[in-house]
Amino acid sequence: MKRYRFLFLLLAALSMTSCLDEHPKDQLDEDAIYGSASDIYINAVASLYNYIGGANESEGIQGTCRGIYDYNTLTTDEAMIPIRGGDWYDGGLWNAMYQHRWTADDQSLYDTWKYIYKVIVLANKSLDIISSKSVLLSAAQQQEYRAEVRAIRAMFYYYAMDMFGRVPLTLSGDEQLYSSLFQGQNDRSSIFHFVFQELQQVLPYLPDQRSNMEGNYYGRITQPVVNFLLAKLALNAEIYMYDDWTQGYANRPKGSDIHFSVPAADDQPYYILLDEVQMLDEFEDVLNGLLHIPNADVYVTGSNARFLSKDIITEFRGRGYQIHVSPLSFAEFMTVYEIDHEQQSVVSGSNMQE
Repeated sequence: MKRYRFLFLLLAALSMTSCLDEHPKDQLDEDAIYGSASDIYINAVASLYNYIGGANESEGIQGTCRGIYDYNTLTTDEAMIPIRGGDWYDGGLWNAMYQHRWTADDQSLYDTWKYIYKVIVLANKSLDIISSKSVLLSAAQQQEYRAEVRAIRAMFYYYAMDMFGRVPLTLSGDEQLYSSLFQGQNDRSSIFHFVFQELQQVLPYLPDQRSNMEGNYYGRITQPVVNFLLAKLALNAEIYMYDDWTQGYANRPKGSDIHFSVPAADDQPYYILLDEVQMLDEFEDVLNGLLHIPNADVYVTGSNARFLSKDIITEFRGRGYQIHVSPLSFAEFMTVYEIDHEQQSVVSGSNMQE
């Protein structure tokens, strides 16, 4: 009897051991997930696009989800959400946005912060994975994959800087917000320079394709998207490079004193458009300097007497073309707006009589 009892216990122990050896169904082996170049792109790069939109409140960059778009749009005169009886009141959320009465304790604002940094942390982890699995990638694939992830991360740092000003800068998966490696907040100007330089560095390795057309590049970070982000950063550089905004913006740097370096490829043409160039001090020297860039095509407009003086025309003679732009004549105006010449109208004050 004791022998049978012993055998029963032994069989039970072996069966329990086999149960413990089972692989969990909710976990996948890392080598299986990142086993090829295609797997690495899908799971470490393409997966980040899942977070451009969002399934939860305050996630995604789309509107009416109490997130990035709403805090950037409904806090201005660009848009508003009117209350219709009890509809769209939502505890006074939209009123507080429009009247700038949000606080650091607002849950929606905190959730937006968590969403932005969740994507940044995931991007850092993706970069670590690409580095650890580099033996499976060619040199070109490493550059392209890293460039796309860095561009996504830079875009979310742009949103963080634009919304919150001073924010933490973490660049690796090991450097978490609450770890011993965390360095705290960075000034907005530092984040601005990081984002601008990061986008410039990755630009050549991104596909030169439109992301708003159906196909393989739809919705992806491409060169036109990065150029658009760089333009937004440059246009608002006066604000982003000023770190004492709590004292007002009267002493912010002037846009004319802010300069950017633009990397130029030897075989790629660059178009430089300068409007109202006479507003620049010593603009003649600026234009002469640009003329020495062989692949730069410079277009300049001006509208005052000094710019059109004979001295300026003489100084640039033989090195450019002068185009006079005149206003429309009355006949041209009538043609453009398809107004019948036979239609006689008399305009007097605010009244029109036919």
